[in-house]
Amino acid sequence: MSNIEQRIQSILDQLEQTNEDLLALSDDIWLSIDHNDNEALRDGIQFKEEYNEKLAEFNRLSENISFLVEEYTGLSTEEEETAEVNTEENERIIKALDKGKKHYLDEDFKYKRPYGFSIRGKAFRNVRTWQKLYQLSLNYLSDHFKNFDLLINHPDFTSNRGNKDFSSSKGNLRQALKITGNVYAESNLSANQIKDRVIKLLDYFEISNKEFLVYLREDRDWGNQT
Repeated sequence: MSNIEQRIQSILDQLEQTNEDLLALSDDIWLSIDHNDNEALRDGIQFKEEYNEKLAEFNRLSENISFLVEEYTGLSTEEEETAEVNTEENERIIKALDKGKKHYLDEDFKYKRPYGFSIRGKAFRNVRTWQKLYQLSLNYLSDHFKNFDLLINHPDFTSNRGNKDFSSSKGNLRQALKITGNVYAESNLSANQIKDRVIKLLDYFEISNKEFLVYLREDRDWGNQT
């Protein structure tokens, strides 16, 4: 790969990462507010409203820039590496991932970067954003559980204010991610928000949290791995 191609891939990757970091920063600022101080709370609500509006605008612009660059250059962020469970290829990917440290979903992933993960023994490598990790996790669950489509109406995946994690219409979500022909997922989420939703999904599908492993780029110089 040429130097310019590497730079393009790095920039496309950073656009996605920046969105995730901005979401995490919003959570940090909100949690730092004294919610018993009415004036501070009012200021915090005003900040959140303006911040959310600007973040949505940033998301639209970054998506448009990414699409324009990918369409013109034919490049995109690095494709994930995956294989069927119980194959030699899957074992090779797991061995490569296991050179790094395993992480479980009870940890704090704020401002950290994934490199790969495995679910029920199926390994995914070169997964460089939390949104991609979430999408691949949902794709796996939709392929292996017939009741996946029922998530769109399940109360555990709808907030008290009626905000849905899953919908049959992308117009009902802030940033829709298509999973199946009938299901879209909300993807405007920080790393820890994605982690929390994966935990809920594993519980719903009766999968142990120990069967979901995360590997972080910070643990190792992944760029030197083969």
